[in-house]
Amino acid sequence: MGDAQGDRPRWPEDMAAVHPPVCLPCAWKSTRLCPHLKTGFVAVRVKHYPVAGVYGCLYDPRDPARKRLVDGICGYDHPDIRYMIAYHLVRRLRGCQLVDLDAEIAALSRQ
Repeated sequence: MGDAQGDRPRWPEDMAAVHPPVCLPCAWKSTRLCPHLKTGFVAVRVKHYPVAGVYGCLYDPRDPARKRLVDGICGYDHPDIRYMIAYHLVRRLRGCQLVDLDAEIAALSRQ
């Protein structure tokens, strides 16, 4: 994931994420192949990552033309969820620990 540690004190605890969890070898490979991660990344081990909502576009339910209002995250428990067209599932990250991906890969190689 992109490094946004300066954004909030307990980052990334309780953050909403649209990227699915990946295994350790795939996480390492993605840092080499994904252009978005070339400028920097942070590896995070997450204990719990329940699906919490969707990321998508909200439409105005009163407008017969269904005018698009805004893109954003909407929780499953929010009344506006029925007016969303989802692009991605959103997971809530809980029990987060920042890890050194290169050290994790090296330890995996020694096993």
